[in-house]
Amino acid sequence: MSRTWTKRHSSRLNDLRFDNLHGEAEQVYDRLYILAGLLDVEGLFVENGKKLSNEEIAYRVRLPINQVSKELIELQKRKLIYVNGKGPLIIDWKHQQTDLIKIRQQTKERVTRYRERVTKGTALQSGVTPLEREETQTQIKKETLLLLSPEQREKVSAHPEWMEEALKLSTTKNKLSPDYIAGILKNFIVEKPDRRNSQGKSSSKKLDGKQKKL
Repeated sequence: MSRTWTKRHSSRLNDLRFDNLHGEAEQVYDRLYILAGLLDVEGLFVENGKKLSNEEIAYRVRLPINQVSKELIELQKRKLIYVNGKGPLIIDWKHQQTDLIKIRQQTKERVTRYRERVTKGTALQSGVTPLEREETQTQIKKETLLLLSPEQREKVSAHPEWMEEALKLSTTKNKLSPDYIAGILKNFIVEKPDRRNSQGKSSSKKLDGKQKKL
């Protein structure tokens, strides 16, 4: 089963392995990462149980074979790619993609159980402790932040009340999921400054009016 989307981890900005990595090597790595998503075999380049050759990989990523072969050596030196009997392997794939899916699935199941208890009005009586609720919400917050860009996360971090408000809204609408909360936060990022500006303008108009009367 291929993946339509593959998420890139923001930690790459601080990853020393990418420091001074020349453009062609980074291009090869990026395209290999996308191909790994299409194949979806935990970062390996295997299709229907068959290992892809360098020539086949080069064809699939639409790059010259000499460029792919050359940069694979450079990416191995940087410990971004590992090559063994099964062929090239993207080292970070399992951590960034496979494990993330498992974590999200666990979070989804936990949220579903919590939502069912809340919907039935038995959250307190059914054994859901404050600690369990806090752990669930903490995990949801982490998953939500992963869905935002670095710039969006920075803005949300500067306004922690937005996250709490988004959690309350999603709970009220019985849509307690990272995707839904991320959507609310993105709206906040766009709308909140406008609301503040409009409030500032309206208040300044009132002051101007008062000054004119004086």
